Amino acid sequence: MSQETGQSAHIHLRPTLHGEGALTVSFFRHGRASARLVFVVAALIAAASLPALAKSSARAGGVCPKPGAVVTSPTGVALVCGKGRRWEVKTLPPVPSTGQPVVATTVPTPTKNVTTGCVPGGKAGVDQFPEKASIVEAKGLSITYKGNYKVVKVVNPWRGAKTGFTYVLVQCGTPAPELTGDLAGASVIQVPVATASIMSTTLAPQFDELGVADRIVSVDTPAYYSTPSVVKRIESGAVKGTGGGSKANVELLVSLKPGVVITFGTGSGSFDGIDKLVSAGLPTLVEAGYMEETPLGRSEWVKLIGALTNQEALAETKFARWRADYKALVAKVANVPNRPVVISGSMYQGTWYMPGGKSYVAQSIRDAGGSYPWASDTTTGSLSLDFEAVLEKGYDATVWINAGYQWSSLRDAVAEDSRYARLPSFGAANVYGNDKRVNATGGSDYYETAVVRPDLVLADLVSVLHPNVLPNHSTVWFRHIPRS
Repeated sequence: MSQETGQSAHIHLRPTLHGEGALTVSFFRHGRASARLVFVVAALIAAASLPALAKSSARAGGVCPKPGAVVTSPTGVALVCGKGRRWEVKTLPPVPSTGQPVVATTVPTPTKNVTTGCVPGGKAGVDQFPEKASIVEAKGLSITYKGNYKVVKVVNPWRGAKTGFTYVLVQCGTPAPELTGDLAGASVIQVPVATASIMSTTLAPQFDELGVADRIVSVDTPAYYSTPSVVKRIESGAVKGTGGGSKANVELLVSLKPGVVITFGTGSGSFDGIDKLVSAGLPTLVEAGYMEETPLGRSEWVKLIGALTNQEALAETKFARWRADYKALVAKVANVPNRPVVISGSMYQGTWYMPGGKSYVAQSIRDAGGSYPWASDTTTGSLSLDFEAVLEKGYDATVWINAGYQWSSLRDAVAEDSRYARLPSFGAANVYGNDKRVNATGGSDYYETAVVRPDLVLADLVSVLHPNVLPNHSTVWFRHIPRS
């Protein structure tokens, strides 16, 4: 219907050729021209297409057999039979391609972290880490995200440390920030790291849990390691032994070109050898999970490995499950009627190294429904005690855990030190070693996987202190030491 009169309008298309391929299409209503549109289509229809259209049996404006019929010419022009039984142009042919691809002017923001390789053409400021870690339990570790880089801070690297360490983890393929202000003195490490040299057994299971154990190229002392995936690489020669601390073979480390060397510190420069590694140009990072006061805080350092390998999503998922399982066990024993008194450790060269009251071992005992004689102590590491001090304060202990290494029976204990027989827990034969999982060369998995999996350690402790709570639990690391 006509918008002006409401009467029917008959529209006809009559193409005519004008010189250099110009096409005039005239519209008529009631035989009078109401509009004339001229389309210059030299750039739209190849010169060869015009003769082809002219020779076609179906022409725009020509008589067509049946309304609704559609034909397409070899040039791409589609014609439809209108109600007036005249061929009408339905579509114009596509604009000829220049053959040049369209080049994006910006790199799209990723939706997942890049876990291998670099980002081509990456720019500063673009969020390269949509999958981020959030620290909820650890007190000595922080991770913040700044677009194309992460800032990792190790707050308390060792007992009595006056300052911590700052690391800038830059997405490979993007520019590093200026190391000024809060970043002054920071060390830069490219992520995701493709290779790593580690100097603590506790790091091996963290790499393994995140599926990146194959990135480990060296360890400090191969004989100490128990994580199967790492042991297999050691046996194949893919993982070298470099020694640790000040005794590390720096020349070998340099030849391996690791993306990061992860070590630990005690505050003794002559022992730690951190400056030695840094001076050699090795990208060195100090891990200090052992300074945490809680088992969950210690375990959460797996997120540091997640940050180094861009595996934050997996690290978050794993730790969330361990944390939930741990807290569920704590809830199970929160209201137990009795809380057995527990001591830990044993004598070594005349000294009993008892876990401090703020250590994660002491926290594990409390969380498992036990009572710890040194609970009021504020030490996060170990206390160096003589036997008489242990006997005096721990005399009421009815359970002894983490006892002498690989004692086959309590006879081995008194053979080592006859004074052990004076302990009530010894007399009750409630003595447990943590050496149920030991490798062929004597390396204990308790100082490896157990550190990462506090939920399983707590289950072991609960089953020892309150066997009725977990009657079907088979201990992973704790082994009861018989009288004989």
